[in-house]
Amino acid sequence: MHKGRFLVMDWQGKAKGYMQALEDDGWRETLSFNLADFILTDMDVLGRRALVEEAYKKGKPVFIYPHAARPLTQWDGMFEPCEHLTAQFVIADGHAEVMRRYGYPHPLEVTGWTYCEQREFKPTDCRRVLLGPNHPNANGWLSEVDRETNRMAFLLLLKMVENGLIELTVQHLDSIEANGLWTDPRVKYLRSQPNQSTETIDRHDVIVSTQTLAYLAIARGKPTVMMNENIPPHCGNAEETFCYAAKWEHYQDLMMFPLDILQTKDPFALLQKACQTDQQIAEWRKNFIGQPFDAGRFVETLEGYLEVEHGPILEPNL
Repeated sequence: MHKGRFLVMDWQGKAKGYMQALEDDGWRETLSFNLADFILTDMDVLGRRALVEEAYKKGKPVFIYPHAARPLTQWDGMFEPCEHLTAQFVIADGHAEVMRRYGYPHPLEVTGWTYCEQREFKPTDCRRVLLGPNHPNANGWLSEVDRETNRMAFLLLLKMVENGLIELTVQHLDSIEANGLWTDPRVKYLRSQPNQSTETIDRHDVIVSTQTLAYLAIARGKPTVMMNENIPPHCGNAEETFCYAAKWEHYQDLMMFPLDILQTKDPFALLQKACQTDQQIAEWRKNFIGQPFDAGRFVETLEGYLEVEHGPILEPNL
């Protein structure tokens, strides 16, 4: 049965799992705002805000799906949450708890991990290291704090290369210079696309990264360490707009990854530890990677909100 139509604002293919779940259950995607029964978007700030406001005026519910694998913190003092939002879907319980702690005002619904197939942790040799630096924004700008994090991690790993301990690959978005790094003949460089591919992750023994790449690696069961997890979440496309989260101290203990290459006296020993066991990160993985996407739960939850606003879904919207 054709239940109705939805308009989706896809971001880097991250809406794919949600779209497929809706289509499998009888909903159809439309490119027409006027024909859509509801809107699915990754964000309600910047360029997306006007869409959300217009949807509200037309009586169309708006739902947010995860813009990134990391808990979304932009509403913690960096942007005001849009008042006219029906609900937001999040990956796991830890994401919802982070948002509750900083005071996010709208309903949060946990529906699972959509980014890739999950795998159990397997110990590996600590040899083939993949560094995924913080990447520039779409306009090519990267904050100095993120550039410095990249440089410090790179220098530590270069020292291990010099000592013959590891083989290093850097997977980067945009130019290597835009990431605050430089080329070295002893290092392999891979310029990638923001498409959530795990192919390079799967080929390496241990991943050093932050945000989505690191979360993908953990979901794939790969030994992973992060970088400068003590720095508060932040955003901005230029020095003038750069800012930090306002209530970091309220959820820092929950969100920080336990293994940080820039917060240890012996970085190589930390890499070795990460490659041997996932005991120290098991609780973190449960909180922030969680269970695989539950398509049925997602659709049932979304339709529950639609019924509250518009009544039972009985007749096809032709």
